Amino acid sequence: MASGGVPGKTGIGPSGQFSVGAVFDLQKMLGLTGGSLHVTFDERSGFSLNNNTGNSAGLTEGGVGPTRAARLSELYYEQAFYDDRIDIQVGRTNPTLNFATSDLGISCSTVGAPLCAQPASWYFSNASVAFPASTWGGFLNVQTTPHTYFRTGAYDDDISQLNPNQQGFNFNVKGSDGIFLPAEIGYQTSLSDARYPAKYDIGGYWDDADYTTPNGIPMRGRTAYYAQAEKTVWRPDPNKNQSIALFAGGIIYTGGAPYWSQFDAGIYDRAPFGNARPDDTITIMGSRFANAQNQQPNAPSMWFYEVDYNFAVVPGLTVEPFIDYIVAPNNLLDAFSSREPKNALTLGFQVSIDFAHFFGLPQFVAY
Repeated sequence: MASGGVPGKTGIGPSGQFSVGAVFDLQKMLGLTGGSLHVTFDERSGFSLNNNTGNSAGLTEGGVGPTRAARLSELYYEQAFYDDRIDIQVGRTNPTLNFATSDLGISCSTVGAPLCAQPASWYFSNASVAFPASTWGGFLNVQTTPHTYFRTGAYDDDISQLNPNQQGFNFNVKGSDGIFLPAEIGYQTSLSDARYPAKYDIGGYWDDADYTTPNGIPMRGRTAYYAQAEKTVWRPDPNKNQSIALFAGGIIYTGGAPYWSQFDAGIYDRAPFGNARPDDTITIMGSRFANAQNQQPNAPSMWFYEVDYNFAVVPGLTVEPFIDYIVAPNNLLDAFSSREPKNALTLGFQVSIDFAHFFGLPQFVAY
């Protein structure tokens, strides 16, 4: 439910998402050491609140972005070498889960989606498709030490795969308009191997596709650079997950995008009520979107704030109430409208069921 935002467009926006997938362990099935085949289908329906609030990034989680359709979302082969120190994925895929993501539960846990899985401005600033759409691509991860890594990839730019009439089975490259090349280096520890785990990463991308700048100039090729940091700062018992982590990050675009940058910061509280609620979490975060002025935004910057509580009902079932407040919505989805959005308040909740966890099904772990 939204209030404020675009005049005359307050209201309720339901949305839904259903994903189903399987991993075929080819090491157990065929004796192919380190090999696996991944297949995922995804269906989305409902309505985004962006047209109500007047902001272009965020408020699409759980349903309508980037596609309102059922489709084949992933079909790729994965091969691990040297005890998973080198990992390769090739097939119908996308970079969504591999670059500029968070090691905390905030990646797509924030219902307003200023981070899902990348900073939300990422999806308006290049021609790479996001999950649940896919194109031909490949991913390489090299675990240089137990806690450091280098990763890169190459993905076909084919935004036609985002069209509602695409179900993910169009494997040709007629819509190809270039190549998307991301890279990242990072350091990462976890609750299982460090008292105060941390994750630090820096990266960027080159997008080779044609595009038109916000002021109407056709160009080819654009880049962006990012850095992120997460650090657990309080953990009273090293044998339990109860802890508080701080996170911050930013991405800067070099041109040809509706944003100059996006910066995020917040607090992630695991088990805020201790042993009474060991699987609950609270996230408090803010995000600043610096708008490109030639997009005629509502203001030079848009500020997005969220507080959410992830309530674990039973293993695999969570209910997540949230509050979002958006200051100076940029209205980039309707930039030439005479209706200037007001600050917007959004209240809602999300119900999520992880059937594999709910029914205790075995989880595949890459070799």
